[in-house]
Amino acid sequence: MNGFEIPLEIARSARRPARGTSVSGKPLVVLVHGAIERSAGFSNVLEQLPEFDVVVYDRRGHGQRWREGPTTLDGDIDDLIGVLGERMATVVGHSLGGLVALGAALRRPELFEAVGLYETSIPWEEWWTDRERTTMLEEIERNAEAERGGTPHQRAQAEIAWRSCRQEVLEALRAPFQWRDLAVPLTTGCGAESESRSARDARHVAAFFGGEAVVLPGADHRAHRTNPAAFADFVRRSHLLGRIRARR
Repeated sequence: MNGFEIPLEIARSARRPARGTSVSGKPLVVLVHGAIERSAGFSNVLEQLPEFDVVVYDRRGHGQRWREGPTTLDGDIDDLIGVLGERMATVVGHSLGGLVALGAALRRPELFEAVGLYETSIPWEEWWTDRERTTMLEEIERNAEAERGGTPHQRAQAEIAWRSCRQEVLEALRAPFQWRDLAVPLTTGCGAESESRSARDARHVAAFFGGEAVVLPGADHRAHRTNPAAFADFVRRSHLLGRIRARR
């Protein structure tokens, strides 16, 4: 099942295995992609994680599900809970996908063995300036405008993906949940080559929970594509923290 893209209707009807394991008996991991991405972006990471059953899926408005968009953050949180299908898992979110993982873990903590956030921004927090928030929205608009070329099909897909991104960022700016209330073991990560706001946020969130962000050597924001082995190690560390906490 490693790398299996699981449709929501199948996820919801899956039988429930032992907590923290998949049907095969391997630990279950779910990877949640970020904005303007798709589950296929994790393909090289999956090859590095043979000891897990890894579930990846396209979020609404992205990949094969682009026609279901634009999405909302609240809708994506519900979808992730549906993908888990009452199975306990380690869930790792990349970038905006981390907000989906956080929101779902706050809503259904009993389904989460651990959460990993790789360069996930928390743009409603006090360390963000109003100028940074405005700049983020301006970047979305510029990037969306830059992708207006290609075939009509490509343009339609890009438009939905960027509209999904903008909608979810706007929801995030309204402080959709209290991340400090998280009761699930949490690991955050960032790339050694990344100087983004999301890398800064990884350090802030880790510090609040009394730890340090895991720094991936030679990696930037797109570590799952450029440094899949390092990203896979981050997934392992996230899972291991959950197992260690469970034994205490």
